[in-house]
Amino acid sequence: MNIPHDGQQLLLYSLVLGLNAQLIYEWGIGQSTKTFLEALKHTEGYLVSCDWNTEHSWGLEIEGLPNWTWHKCSVEEFRKQIDDSLADIIYVDGFHSYTAVSWEVRAFWPFLKDGGVMILHDTV
Repeated sequence: MNIPHDGQQLLLYSLVLGLNAQLIYEWGIGQSTKTFLEALKHTEGYLVSCDWNTEHSWGLEIEGLPNWTWHKCSVEEFRKQIDDSLADIIYVDGFHSYTAVSWEVRAFWPFLKDGGVMILHDTV
């Protein structure tokens, strides 16, 4: 078992296990993506990520993972592409302005399960 040592990543890992998360939406891939994918091995859940930056993959193996889909688009486009499935966790780590985060919270709140958690990262 590859449990993270960083406090923030340990919190994310614990939330996935504690909620027995079956579906996570995130935008802004990075270390959180690795943590979610590791924890989802135990819950047999699925991660749906969005990041417009196709220049990097943050060291992630992006091909052939059965529990992960990466949408290479804007968060607005991502919003149009997701179905009506409700997420256990929504992780907001895209643009960090008040305007952007406010829009994201309003746009994605309806896709959060009752008892689910929305996490806002690095907001102003």
